Amino acid sequence: MKYNLDVLNDKEFEDLCKDLLDTVYEVDFQLFKAGKDGGIDLLYTGKVENEIVVQVKHYVGSGYAHLKQKLLNGELESVKKMIPVPLRYVVATSVPLSPKQANEIKDILNPFVRSTNDIFGRRRLESILSKHNNIEEKFFKLWLTSTNVMRRILNNAVINNSDFHREKILSNTKRYVMTDDFSRAVDILLENKFLIISGLPGVGKTTLAYMLICERLASGCELIFSDGKISEVEGLLSHDPKKKQIFFIDDFLGANLFDIQNPKNPENKIISFVAKIQSFANKYLIFTSRTTILNQANHRYENLKRSRLTTDLKYELELRNYSALNKAKILYNHLYFNAIDSNFSLPFFQKDVYTRIIKHLNFFPRLIEFITDVRHYDPKKYSSVEEFVFYQLDHPEEIWKHAFEQQLEDEDRFLVMSLFSLGGSYVADDVLEVAFAARYEYELANSGLIRKPSAYNNSLKKLLDGFLLSNYYAEERQNKYSFLNPSITDYLLAFLVEDKAEQKAILCSIAFIDQLSFYFGDSDGKIIIDTRLRPKIFNSIIASMDEVGIVRPGSRPLYLLDALIEYFPLQVSADGSAALMLMKEILNDPEGVSSYILCSNILMADVIQDSGLYSFIKDNLYRFTDIIIRCAQESIDLENITSIFARCSADFKDYIHFGENKQLIESKLSKIFESLAADIDFGEDDVIRNAGEMGRSYAQDKLDEDIWNEYVEFVQQVNLGDYFDEFDHSYDVSASEIVDRALESTDYDDDDDRGYRGTIIPDYERPKDEWEDIDRLFS
Repeated sequence: MKYNLDVLNDKEFEDLCKDLLDTVYEVDFQLFKAGKDGGIDLLYTGKVENEIVVQVKHYVGSGYAHLKQKLLNGELESVKKMIPVPLRYVVATSVPLSPKQANEIKDILNPFVRSTNDIFGRRRLESILSKHNNIEEKFFKLWLTSTNVMRRILNNAVINNSDFHREKILSNTKRYVMTDDFSRAVDILLENKFLIISGLPGVGKTTLAYMLICERLASGCELIFSDGKISEVEGLLSHDPKKKQIFFIDDFLGANLFDIQNPKNPENKIISFVAKIQSFANKYLIFTSRTTILNQANHRYENLKRSRLTTDLKYELELRNYSALNKAKILYNHLYFNAIDSNFSLPFFQKDVYTRIIKHLNFFPRLIEFITDVRHYDPKKYSSVEEFVFYQLDHPEEIWKHAFEQQLEDEDRFLVMSLFSLGGSYVADDVLEVAFAARYEYELANSGLIRKPSAYNNSLKKLLDGFLLSNYYAEERQNKYSFLNPSITDYLLAFLVEDKAEQKAILCSIAFIDQLSFYFGDSDGKIIIDTRLRPKIFNSIIASMDEVGIVRPGSRPLYLLDALIEYFPLQVSADGSAALMLMKEILNDPEGVSSYILCSNILMADVIQDSGLYSFIKDNLYRFTDIIIRCAQESIDLENITSIFARCSADFKDYIHFGENKQLIESKLSKIFESLAADIDFGEDDVIRNAGEMGRSYAQDKLDEDIWNEYVEFVQQVNLGDYFDEFDHSYDVSASEIVDRALESTDYDDDDDRGYRGTIIPDYERPKDEWEDIDRLFS
């Protein structure tokens, strides 16, 4: 089998060669200590000094010519100076060698290399490795990028997901440092089928999740990815007990602030989806979340907290402090694989410099990635590389500040802010262009800016791979854009809190109502709109109300009405004409209406004075109720109907028996309950036990009773319990089918879970002082 040795740094390659050559020569080689090796990387001293000396040469991207030059001009003289002269001299290299080239190396190092049997090129090392599974298991990066495993990963990755292609897998794998966190994450995921990776911004949550996903893809799982919306993936959950799937929802609370704060109880969807995943032997779910956002969710959402999904430590892996050695490996990997200019990288290898970096309180992977990238170093601003490095470590918020404020032109900043206002993730090209155009026209009219040709396209080209990432979606035939790094969003949030003028510019030039609702508001985690700006923003939105669009699926007039009432209650109370106009639009075109939001706005109508809105609703109460019931999708959509009738001093029983309303309500109750029943845990173990002890008929009768009790509770939950006897109740939930599924699941043999089974720590003895290993890295 072929292995990708290029994912190892030079010290990791030395470790690999030690293990392989231990088996070939049946000795225990010593890893040479830090400092100039004098031609020795591995050493075996048996009966005499320097009995076997090994020189290891790992050249990523270099060929035989470079290796030959190094041997002629350096290693030959070094070996001649060894005291005593080695009895046996061995060369191991990651460069592929032909028989002719191996002979040439033997001649160059004559008489120290006895034969070509003591020369190990890439293919020979790979051949030895493929015969020793115990060694392969120590090197996760080699296992992951081997030809067989890589093929399984690429075959199982979700179609059109550009995050899982060969080049990115290799890039991430090279820089990844295996820690105990990986083993703990694998254990949690396999045991519970569900894992939350939490931690501060930049600590490596998404990177760890990425490596876990690759491991699961290699075990045969199909990947289902979402940027945070449960609704996007729940329909893709296969009920086939033999189909292996892994679901990944990145930043499932933080990046979807609107969804988690939407009053339609998304936490119930989260709880339900996790329960579904855990009901299968071969389905897995990974969430990532910033610690602060996770804590806020636990505090604010009672159902989420009560479920214990986000509070039970058995489900959560919080990434905290790395050991000094792991920090050193992270730093070294970035330096080694960045292929940066030696004048820039040289200071990092000074003991006082790398020691200070490793011990710095602000050490986290994202910041290390930044300071080891020569593109971020401006010699005009900093007197030395060291000054640049430690300034960034002391001021981590400056990672994006300098680039945003000093290196971007006005049009570039407008585009960045347009993307931010739309959520910053997976924004379609046509949507982003419209939002940018609205902001650009606002600036041209209000700031004296001079129009530039092709401003959108030129800025887009400039920002790609610096601030933005582009993903092409073949089905939609367009690109979608996201920020290069979540820390950009963190920076922009902090920036906007302080910059009222930028707030005003964004909100007075919105092209989509989503730009108002995503990051602005009065709730925790959102940017509070200055009360002095609200009248100006309100008037701007009203003036362009006919042109303001909507990105998320749903009713444009309803979401616009909801935003006006939520963000500008005083202005709407003073002039409710716009609210009345939007309510009339909803009545005439109810397509895409959210029943819960419509109910909420109707209940708020009586606070809007002198608009005729309250009278309009009372006059059309039955028509609005029809819309609410027809558009209802969840139980919460029906909960406020009786409250609306009470507010309007109307009798809901009269509505029930008017026309075909009774049948309409009965049909909706059955449909919603049927969808809920698919999420209800009816106790599969109890069903199996009852069938085994009392017979299948008893198990089915008991389950029928349980289903009916759930239905009665459901009707109570939607506040229609007082009218229970007015309806003829029926639903299509088959106890027989549930029993069949439970019994079938007992026949599934879950022994096909062949993922990574290696250990992280090699079994040979490491130095007792981890700083010896750190010094070896940077020697």
